[in-house]
Amino acid sequence: MSRGKFPINILFIGGHVDSGKSTTAGHLIYKLGGIEKDVIERFEKEAAEINRRSFKYAWVLDKLKAERERGITIDISLWKFETTNFLCTLIDAPGHRDFIKNMITGASEADCAVLIIDSTPGGFEAGFCKNGQTNEHVQLAYALGVSQMICCCNKMDATTPKYSKDRYEQIVSQISPFLSEVGYNPGKIPFIPISGYEGDNIIEHSSNLDWYTGPTLLEALDQIRRPKRLIFRPLRLPLQDVYKIGGIGIVPVGRVESGILKPGMVLTFAPTGLQTEVKSVEMHHEALTRALPGDIVGFNVTNVSAKDLRRGYVASHSQRGPAMENQLNEAVSKVKAAETKEEGMTMELKKLSKELEASKGNAEKLNEKLKSVEEEKAGLESEMKKLRVQTEQWRKAADAAAAVLAGGFDMSAAARVPERCGSMDKHFGGGTFETPGGRYHGYVGSPGMVDDLDDGFGSGKKKGSSGIRMFGDLWKKKGQK
Repeated sequence: MSRGKFPINILFIGGHVDSGKSTTAGHLIYKLGGIEKDVIERFEKEAAEINRRSFKYAWVLDKLKAERERGITIDISLWKFETTNFLCTLIDAPGHRDFIKNMITGASEADCAVLIIDSTPGGFEAGFCKNGQTNEHVQLAYALGVSQMICCCNKMDATTPKYSKDRYEQIVSQISPFLSEVGYNPGKIPFIPISGYEGDNIIEHSSNLDWYTGPTLLEALDQIRRPKRLIFRPLRLPLQDVYKIGGIGIVPVGRVESGILKPGMVLTFAPTGLQTEVKSVEMHHEALTRALPGDIVGFNVTNVSAKDLRRGYVASHSQRGPAMENQLNEAVSKVKAAETKEEGMTMELKKLSKELEASKGNAEKLNEKLKSVEEEKAGLESEMKKLRVQTEQWRKAADAAAAVLAGGFDMSAAARVPERCGSMDKHFGGGTFETPGGRYHGYVGSPGMVDDLDDGFGSGKKKGSSGIRMFGDLWKKKGQK
């Protein structure tokens, strides 16, 4: 694969379910020549057979049978395209709240987020209300380190009247203060009126929106600031997933966070200590002689079975592995207010505090944070201010780790562990914790590698489940499966 252009990862997130995120992404890919016209025509015909003709562009990325039948994105999907300045990997993430764990995985790999907002009457309001997905997705993207954002006011062809400037300005004026409270600078965010289905302002400026003088979506993507890459640090590659491919073997997939991955390298996977050799490395089905920070790659490994690896494990060079730790310090900031005692954050944080009370690690600071958050119920404005302050601290700690606490299907809190902020050799760690309930072990890996978020804290849905995932690995009693 040629490296003539700087690689960058673009996350498409929906302001709400059915905001037109996948349609916009698919139409962008089509207009850039990433898919042939006859394929789109076939998608249109097949979609019409199940009364979903307007989903023809979404089907470029929504390939699962369940996604097409339900008309929603379930898992993340990747696609390559180029702008004048960048080689882009488009990450299409789910907008439906039931699949928020997959959205978090996509956010952990992104450099810039494209927020797609439904501009139809009532559409924006549904996503931006107290329990809407717009709020949650924006907060999670920022908390997981996505520092740049492009905001698209979609479905302008369906506003009242069509292509309404007033509706566009109303949305911008309402969402800008919220973005500011989270930590983004609205003055640096392009707000682009578009129609993902009709193609207005996707590649070229639309005469239907002649009152708008800003960049098109493609132009805005080409103006993204280049993120810093940690190429001279030890290799750290958190696993997004693990596949078994016929005729090839085991292929772990993930983003290189730091260092270089090459064929022939001997890797160690934490926390298990499993070692294996890399046979080959690919990105977008093209072989690489080396993968650099920011690359989302698949790599074939030898003498390993699929059950030996799982999402959240972190690969490193066998001679430069991460230090092991047994301290959990600092960490909690609200992402979403608790709605009920049974599934809310307050219950979970109390339990987490109790579990850590007798641990080997110093939990005093954490307990103080838990108490302050537990007592803080002053509403959205207070939540946003607290989140912004905490997140800014996390973002300055380049080697910080992340965790997510979940209650039912709601994201309750995001947390980071800034204990390992000294050397990249200690970027990821794991350890064993003593609690009144027994010995627990866990592993701290890459932000957002979160699985089974619907396992509420102590819900009993899965044996040993605690509801806290640290870079994907479940904190559980030692010896439990």
